[in-house]
Amino acid sequence: ETNITVDGNRLPCVNGFEYLGLPIGNHKFMSDFIEDKWKKVERSFYSLYGLGVKPSISNPSLIVFLFKQYCQSIFRHVLDNIRIPCSMLKEFDSRQSMIIKRMIGLKKFTHTTPLNEALNLESVSQIYYKHKIFFLEQLTRDPGCYELFSYMRENETFSKKNTSFCAQLNVLEDRLYINCLDYQPKMVKTLIEFSFKSLNTGLVDSIRFVINKINHRVNEEFNIFFCYSLLNGLLRVDFAQV
Repeated sequence: ETNITVDGNRLPCVNGFEYLGLPIGNHKFMSDFIEDKWKKVERSFYSLYGLGVKPSISNPSLIVFLFKQYCQSIFRHVLDNIRIPCSMLKEFDSRQSMIIKRMIGLKKFTHTTPLNEALNLESVSQIYYKHKIFFLEQLTRDPGCYELFSYMRENETFSKKNTSFCAQLNVLEDRLYINCLDYQPKMVKTLIEFSFKSLNTGLVDSIRFVINKINHRVNEEFNIFFCYSLLNGLLRVDFAQV
């Protein structure tokens, strides 16, 4: 504890705290906060079992819709100005693909990128980078904030320990090979989407066709499990290489 008191209460000394739902603290506190948020996403998704969401039975498009509405939204709130290392983003991408494939009824090692595109599901990395542009839009709307941001951007030294928004935006620009301020936000978001697209458009169309068959179930005699087998075959890692 510190020697600082407010209204007779001694303020504790902590590694971090939350203010308006956003974390402020050291690296470990931030990492623990992000991990806890993602665990809430996973727990909330598995709670959908009670609604009848089960592997190889439920509509794949419905599963993804429920995931985006009730689970991904938990994680989105903190992404605007918080830094998540690339290694952690890759881990979250893998964990998201695992729970989606498990819930749909696909094999563990099936390819993820064409499946996400066919289901219109954004990866955690894609959402994270888009939120940088959302936050940049908010900054540019206020002249004072934009002037301060421009000054910091011009005079800041980037390093691995730098977790500022300028450093986060710099990582995105290195990925897209552009200066985000030279383009309209809508164009930058389109470039982010394109950077995560599968180059094998024929495979994506085939996956989308099979998923559409499963979703609509032409008639009662239609072999749904054959479609799941076909979907697993299309998404084999060796077959889905691009």
